Amino acid sequence: MKRLLIGLFLGAAASVAAAGGASAAGKGNRGGFCGEAIQAAQERHVVPDGLLFAIGQVESGRLDPVTHRVVPWPWTVQAQNQSYYFDTKAQAVAWVQAAEARNILSIDVGCMQINLMYHPAAFQNLDEAFDPSANADYAARFLVSLHGATGDWQKAAGLYHSQTLALAIPYAQKVEEALTGKLPPAMAPAAPKPTMLTMLQAAWGATLDNPPAINPAAAPSLSPEVTLSVLAPPPRRFSRFRRSRIRQSPVLLSYEH
Repeated sequence: MKRLLIGLFLGAAASVAAAGGASAAGKGNRGGFCGEAIQAAQERHVVPDGLLFAIGQVESGRLDPVTHRVVPWPWTVQAQNQSYYFDTKAQAVAWVQAAEARNILSIDVGCMQINLMYHPAAFQNLDEAFDPSANADYAARFLVSLHGATGDWQKAAGLYHSQTLALAIPYAQKVEEALTGKLPPAMAPAAPKPTMLTMLQAAWGATLDNPPAINPAAAPSLSPEVTLSVLAPPPRRFSRFRRSRIRQSPVLLSYEH
């Protein structure tokens, strides 16, 4: 009897541990919701391997803090050139409902960022629109239709984003970068840019025998577009000339009315 109780206890503990591990894995793999749905849609509609997921990365991808990979996120909304990543489906649905009430109609939703205004018949309701399987399935069907019209998957990927070539071509390049394992440019961590303060420090340091080391990331950004040549110190004779002009010229303190 004692062995039976011990066995039952160990079995229950193993089940709890396995469930906990699966839950943790689900939380860590934040792209799992979209990833599984995208894979199923890819196989169902015979899309080239990885293409649909790469589009998802560009459309709704964000950096997973656990895996450090850019993965599509199902509760993503984009409207008025601003992207929003919500923690839950209910939050995403509520935001879209509020936006539509304010007459904001062009809204991209879900794993594959289907636009509700340009694809009004894609989903029966917002709950279905944010369902990863329904969202990915519609995206796959739309992509296949674009390939049927162009005969080229790269062109189809670009047209998935826009019918305007000036927008479609760079988008297709982003998808290609995602396919080759590179982060989309918008996702990649940018190198720190030189700021007004760091360039002033550099110009001042150039006059010293032992210039101090400067960390661009540690300085506040004032105007990163100013070039270092603008900050070059003037020749000494020009400085003396300016001082002599200041000494000889009268200073107007006020106007008499």
